Amino acid sequence: MKNTKKFLSQILAAVLVFSLVSIPASAADGQQDATAVPIQYSLCVDGEGVSLWAYEIGGGVWFRLRDLAMALDGTGKKFDIVWIPENREVDLIEGSAYTPVGGELVKPGRAGSAAAQYTDCSIRSMSGWGNVLAYLVGGTHCVKLSDLASVLKFASSCDEENRTAQIDTTPETSVLPETGEALDNIALQSAGNSYSLGENGNVILYYKSSGTYAEAPLSLQPAGGEHGSGLSVEDAGFYLSEKKTAIAYGGSPYGTPVCVMTSEDMGKTWEKSEVIAQNVGVSKLYVGFNTENDGWLVICNFHGMGNEDHYIYQTADGGKTWTQIGNPNELYARVATGAGFSSHEIGFICYRYEFTMLKPTVCRTEDGGLTWEKIDLTLPAKFDSYYSAQALSPVFCGENGLLPVELQDNGNPVKKTVIYLTSGDYGKTWTYDEDYNLARVWAEARITGDGGPRWDIMSADMQAGFLKHQGTKNAKPGSFTIHLSGPQLDCFDISMTGGGAVVTYWYAGVYGSWYKGVERLAFGEEGGRKVVTDCKTETKFTDQKLYNEALPVITLGEDQILYAKNINGITQGFYRSEEKGEVGNEFYSYLSIGGVKYDLGYVGYDAGGGYQNVLFALTDIDSATPVYRQIKIYGLTAIETSYYTIRNNAPYLLYNMPGIGEQYDLDGDGSVETVANAGTPLFQEDFIYEWNVRAGTISLLPLTEALGCDIASYGADDNLIHTYTFLYDDTGGVSGPPAAGSSYRYAAGGLVEAGGDT
Repeated sequence: MKNTKKFLSQILAAVLVFSLVSIPASAADGQQDATAVPIQYSLCVDGEGVSLWAYEIGGGVWFRLRDLAMALDGTGKKFDIVWIPENREVDLIEGSAYTPVGGELVKPGRAGSAAAQYTDCSIRSMSGWGNVLAYLVGGTHCVKLSDLASVLKFASSCDEENRTAQIDTTPETSVLPETGEALDNIALQSAGNSYSLGENGNVILYYKSSGTYAEAPLSLQPAGGEHGSGLSVEDAGFYLSEKKTAIAYGGSPYGTPVCVMTSEDMGKTWEKSEVIAQNVGVSKLYVGFNTENDGWLVICNFHGMGNEDHYIYQTADGGKTWTQIGNPNELYARVATGAGFSSHEIGFICYRYEFTMLKPTVCRTEDGGLTWEKIDLTLPAKFDSYYSAQALSPVFCGENGLLPVELQDNGNPVKKTVIYLTSGDYGKTWTYDEDYNLARVWAEARITGDGGPRWDIMSADMQAGFLKHQGTKNAKPGSFTIHLSGPQLDCFDISMTGGGAVVTYWYAGVYGSWYKGVERLAFGEEGGRKVVTDCKTETKFTDQKLYNEALPVITLGEDQILYAKNINGITQGFYRSEEKGEVGNEFYSYLSIGGVKYDLGYVGYDAGGGYQNVLFALTDIDSATPVYRQIKIYGLTAIETSYYTIRNNAPYLLYNMPGIGEQYDLDGDGSVETVANAGTPLFQEDFIYEWNVRAGTISLLPLTEALGCDIASYGADDNLIHTYTFLYDDTGGVSGPPAAGSSYRYAAGGLVEAGGDT
């Protein structure tokens, strides 16, 4: 059903005035009686000028409520006022002509300032209440224009310097404009960004893709702490992305305003705005952004016995200012489990399951909060055996949406399963896509490393092939690990194709860079259910920019230099630095060109092989200027290779890569590639790098991901890449040395199975 605002008459409307009032303020917290100074204002309503008087109270401008009712009479936002003294209630009857009582739009009778008494009366409207504070001046209620605009949903502005105000009641002003490029909030689901609390309760943010930590200028109490001890992390709202970060916090019982802090540089700098200046009841906050400018905030106010009201704000300027929109409280007011908006017009609040309603319950608006509709999402019959289903926060990237639904097992209340509904029309419709959910189970298993969920959705042929590949004949491993030696997965993206899915994985590369791998899944029917019938891994090179970083100049005393050698007219030397605290065999390296020394940084620990292990060496990498490499040894297995070039008699760092980099012409085209072993003797992780120094780029390919194995090792003697996979016992544990798999050769930018197909 729709929550509409159509009323038969003024009398009927008065009867139907919502009983829900404002977010409960704690006995006028932060508000005191003050002095009201009358000032004349020029008000423009839909292009028509109106002269009226306002009051300066406490540094703000307050308008007499009846003056605004008179000014709006005859517009689409007209309203009448009914005062109910026994309830200390002011009811705004929307859509009804205003009934004058005398004294509207005229100068206050008393000259000079007057007493302004804060009033805790309730101001209510037909579409719910807004955050409306009021002062009594001379027996009449005074409100802020912006507060009334948020309740009645019209556009307003107030220029205090020039004492002018604007009101626009046209329908299109009820919804804020959307600007900027859509943020991919679907990808954020698997991005791995997180927040935690430091020792003193300071908020620590982590952005996984760049490996960046940031400390927000905010302290919170751990979850489960006493409310009186300070702001709690479990009540705050967090939104973390590389382009936009937001933290919402405050409200009762903490005695602080409701605020939103935003950052556009991953927590380096912050801006803070007060959404609600006074102390209001808050049990939970949800916050999010669709673009860098357009965001939303949902304030939850729990009353007990499963009752909870929700108040919604939107911003179109990146979080600097917030405007309240309508809410579904009169339609449905139970405990929220999530919230989200796909645009300023379309938004959702999701609710906890009820014993009488075990399927997901969601309230939706398609007109920026003017009206709300309660929708009950229907899941496929195969989920009927679950005890309950409740929707969590939906996320969007443009028109595409993802709605997580948490299912609880009737036989095991601790066991919970999350499925996903998808939308391609900004959330107007939601469907359960079996293929998408299978692809998501497949992809998430790579994050956890637990291959059990993959096994459960494999076809019988895939399971048999897996067991053969793993070297065991047992029915089902109790557990198996996916790529023990694989790199750290940051996030993944799923795109559906006809009859299949493409899963793109983004991995944490060296020094904050990213690279990707791709799996193509095929689906089919088996035993009356959908299963994954095939998975093909694609070779994907990832392009990265070369660093081209100038090296710092260093001054060294003769007693610091340990060793020096000339190579092509360049002197490379090694030195110790007491200032840097080196001991034992640890040392640093430098280059000397034309008498100027440049610091190459920490070379590492040489385990007895002498300086020859870490000397500069000229390579035959194609470049307009010569390219040198240097190996840096940090321990028995921690090794790094750095590549440099010399331009205009000055050295520049081109690239760092893990492991020992060796140059080979892998495909016989006359240009060398680099093969770097970045693993350990147990977990070998070779990379292939293609150089394009003239274009300032390098492309990398992680071989274990490209070939779907645990170990990939290049053999210079046969110019082949050899693969190995770990064997597993009945419990899923590794049982002995890895088994050899197929061998591959590198040809024309790709991998070809030796003696087989591409």
